[in-house]
Amino acid sequence: MELTWRKISFHRDHRWAGPRLSRYVDGDLRPRQERRLSHHEGLCPECRRAIRQLRRLVTTLPGLRERAPAPDIGERTARAVRIEIERDRPPPD
Repeated sequence: MELTWRKISFHRDHRWAGPRLSRYVDGDLRPRQERRLSHHEGLCPECRRAIRQLRRLVTTLPGLRERAPAPDIGERTARAVRIEIERDRPPPD
């Protein structure tokens, strides 16, 4: 029974966490919500990976700014983001 409850709790927290990941990375959650998501991050490799990617994007994107926009800045930004995401993608089974 205990294992079943843990599975239910995990899946409930997983659904709850998704829409809050960005605010978690930005430090904009209430303390109780932050503790809940932090606990879930410790249990869930999928959310942990998403949080790591969001943190990387938050630190990488400001460095992509240029003084004057280049004509292909959108493509270069998209390419840089794709590279960062691919780096963090788990290998296929």
